[in-house]
Amino acid sequence: MSNKNGTLKAVVTGSSPAINHIITDIINRSDMNMVAITCKKEDIDASKCDCIVLSEFIIDKNFSVPDIARPVILVTGNKDAVANPSAYKVYTAIKNADSGVEGLERFKKTLLQTLDGIRNNAEKSAQLQQKPKVIPKPAPVKPQQAETPTAAEKPPKNKVSVSIPDDIKQRDIKLIAIGASTGGTDAIIEVVQKLPANTPPVVIVQHMPEGFTQMYAERLNRICIMDAKEAEDGDRLREGLIILAHGAKQMRVYKDALGYYIKSQPGEKVSGHCPSVDVLFDSVSKIADEEALGVILTGMGRDGARGLKAMRDAGSFTIGQNKETCVVYGMPAVAYEEGGVSIQAPLDEIGDILIQIIN
Repeated sequence: MSNKNGTLKAVVTGSSPAINHIITDIINRSDMNMVAITCKKEDIDASKCDCIVLSEFIIDKNFSVPDIARPVILVTGNKDAVANPSAYKVYTAIKNADSGVEGLERFKKTLLQTLDGIRNNAEKSAQLQQKPKVIPKPAPVKPQQAETPTAAEKPPKNKVSVSIPDDIKQRDIKLIAIGASTGGTDAIIEVVQKLPANTPPVVIVQHMPEGFTQMYAERLNRICIMDAKEAEDGDRLREGLIILAHGAKQMRVYKDALGYYIKSQPGEKVSGHCPSVDVLFDSVSKIADEEALGVILTGMGRDGARGLKAMRDAGSFTIGQNKETCVVYGMPAVAYEEGGVSIQAPLDEIGDILIQIIN
């Protein structure tokens, strides 16, 4: 199954490349003689892997397992799949990380133990009886080595297809607020990795379980020119800083004589979520008016629509991702229909629009 040194080779795939990279990071950082790479489902090569880790947080009628003779570990929030993995045609299913540091550590431990079990107990699965051809594999490249940007990689300011009013370009923007859900982990990266180091502070709510928000923030920090971190109560906002909402706390922005700061505290779900995009946007609408930019990206449901409308009513310029580039045109659609969106734009232009406004 594995090479002569006993190294387990895993392919990580699924609907979110960003989450896939987080899981790959966990495997490659372990000391259990395992290596992992990310790959699209259609590009999986059975001869080059021992198992598949499939991250699917939303399982619907379109859910499918890669048609390949290797055991599949499903990482999901679907309780039925975790309880009855065979019904989903997978080797086993692991619940995504629970709240808190302990929950994240339990997830890591369960994932690594499951992978180790596949390596050491091949007889439990008939799929493991055929050994793949031994192919020498170089040492895994850590994401922080491969993805750290340099000044030379800073993308140029590009022209955009939508019209930005001249008066908007004259504003002194102090704050950018972004909200996203389904498909948002990759959409957010598409937007913020373009932003230069002198960008006003960016606050983000992405619907994601606790634990994964910390790892996602660390990933943003590695691949963005700006600094990035998971929200902590009392964080001060500054130029060049991205703050991602904690996966189990509501994040609000406040202002005092020293500038903007955030409160990150446990709270009830709002618009069905904690953290909630509506909570973030509503807080920004109360203190930032024309100093703020609001962005709503791909996502299911309506979270963020009311808050973005409040921002626009307060004087903020707001941007909604257009239908053609959304994974799910839900949140941006409702925000647009309810009058919360100043302009709609393709995902690949939103970062450039922000750059044109803030520069």
